Amino acid sequence: MNGINYLLDTCFILEFHKKSPEVLQILIDKNIRSSECAISVINRLEALGYSHITPEDEKNLTILLSRFHKISIDFGIENKVIDLRKRHKIKLPDAIILATKLTHKLELLSLDVGLIGKYQQEIAR
Repeated sequence: MNGINYLLDTCFILEFHKKSPEVLQILIDKNIRSSECAISVINRLEALGYSHITPEDEKNLTILLSRFHKISIDFGIENKVIDLRKRHKIKLPDAIILATKLTHKLELLSLDVGLIGKYQQEIAR
């Protein structure tokens, strides 16, 4: 994708919102600008769909999410999700993130060890 190099997963976004030192250090070390980052539509659904989200957090997360390029789920991503779910025990949201990353050849920024493990299995294939 033109100028987009990174795909953020939901836990990375939520920790970014909380100003997690680990996430902020990753962003600093890689010199990442928000204009280089993308999210999947699933990220917005997950981040804003918590039943106990406060109005203030919802407002701040909405602002944060608006800073990133949004990637819709197209036919190519759908097919990759289907393939991933047939071959791995993987939750649908994680499959969508991983399929988006693989389809668009983006670097995944994640704190989810399980998701990173699934990605490692895919590149070893």
